[in-house]
Amino acid sequence: MHREKNHDIQAFAAPIGSAQNTINLREVFMVKIKTEKEKNIYRKYLLLFISISFGILWLLIILPYVLFSDFMVSRFGELDGNNPLAMIGLNSPAIPCLLIYLIYGGPRGLGNFLRTLIPRRKDLLWIPIILSVTALCSVSVRYILILFNLYVPEITMQPMEMLVVFLSNFWGETGMIGIGIGFYGFVLPYFQRKYKNNVKAGAMTGLLLGLLFFPSAPDIATCLLYVVQHIIFSVCISYILNDVGGNVLFYMLAMWVAGAGGKLGLYEFNISVQIVEILLYCVLFAILHFVFKSRNANKPVEEILQVFPDFIENRSYPKNKNSIVGA
Repeated sequence: MHREKNHDIQAFAAPIGSAQNTINLREVFMVKIKTEKEKNIYRKYLLLFISISFGILWLLIILPYVLFSDFMVSRFGELDGNNPLAMIGLNSPAIPCLLIYLIYGGPRGLGNFLRTLIPRRKDLLWIPIILSVTALCSVSVRYILILFNLYVPEITMQPMEMLVVFLSNFWGETGMIGIGIGFYGFVLPYFQRKYKNNVKAGAMTGLLLGLLFFPSAPDIATCLLYVVQHIIFSVCISYILNDVGGNVLFYMLAMWVAGAGGKLGLYEFNISVQIVEILLYCVLFAILHFVFKSRNANKPVEEILQVFPDFIENRSYPKNKNSIVGA
């Protein structure tokens, strides 16, 4: 009798347990869907960025030079740094970036992003550090080449001439403005949100940047090393940008100094120089990683990383309560 009663209870409880398991599985499934949806809510912005920046440079500028070379050269000249089309192509990443912030938050969102370009008082300490470290890297490239008996050009400029060339390089590197705004104002914060890791995010940013300008390199070896350079440099600069609230002017400052090395005659850009720069960037990465890992040991990831779009909302800007995030 007792055994029959237990059997009846188990028979009655079985469908209840099955139903509860079904409900639990459904809840887990719904949570997973919600998590994936939240994770990919900003993917449309990345696709927009890639479509516009790659479309302008590859389809509207490089492809016509490949298909109609004589006509394009006769009309616009060689595709070099003095070509207005080249300047448009270099700055093309800024166009989708500014558009993305406008779509995300309207004039308020765009204004908040532009305000990140105003350095905070505590960030100013980075200016002499970036200037000195980047200049040291450029000088080190020359003497490492000499150490290994590799070619370096003879320096013929007088000190005053070098100063003028160095300062004028600020205008010569104007293409870095669009790259800085586009890749480090949007792509890096986007990937930092996705991966919750600045090393992975920096690597992906550098990879995408290297691929954008891949067709501009003269040969495949230079192309591949160019991509590697951008990957490692992007990881290095990510530590600094996270510390300065995502202000991309600090990236531009580093590139302004780094780009002056060749123009000052310290070296000529070639594969040997690329390899030496990659090695120096690796050393710089190791130093930055050690310093910031120790410094941020007890901080949560959310406090360390500047992620899209949170970093434009983290300062005391007026917020529009009616705007829907990611809409």
